[in-house]
Amino acid sequence: EKAMAHWSYLLGTILLVVVLVTHRWYAWCRAADQLVVDALLDEAVVLIADTKEGLPKEDLREHIIREKYPRNGRARRRAERLWAQVDKELDDDRRIRQVIARNAGRDMSTFKWVSPLKPARRRSKSIGGGGRATPTGRGTPTGRGTPSGGHTPGGQP
Repeated sequence: EKAMAHWSYLLGTILLVVVLVTHRWYAWCRAADQLVVDALLDEAVVLIADTKEGLPKEDLREHIIREKYPRNGRARRRAERLWAQVDKELDDDRRIRQVIARNAGRDMSTFKWVSPLKPARRRSKSIGGGGRATPTGRGTPTGRGTPSGGHTPGGQP
């Protein structure tokens, strides 16, 4: 029984070490991926600034990745995989620049960035769950004015 407890403790310790090392490894990989994304983004911004007419997205991607990683290898495949993040950041930057250009000359001290519209969430149709508050503090069963669901003249329940 002592030997079994010893092996159980040893197995638990080994499992803990494996989990911790794996977690550290993934954190290191994410940090390395972010360095690649940042480098690709810097290259893209410089190339976009240099060309007046602009490049299509695919040409930009091909040009930067071929220039930075001339050989077909692991680093190039990794850069191609991470390009989606670069593309998203470029789109965000492009959207911000359009808003700034549209509002050029206006007072930007009260400017607030508005996120894209999201579709409205559906209301719950459960009884008593979405009714409006009435002067008595209780909602109507249907949530539409009077308890019967109809409307009275003048809009008063």
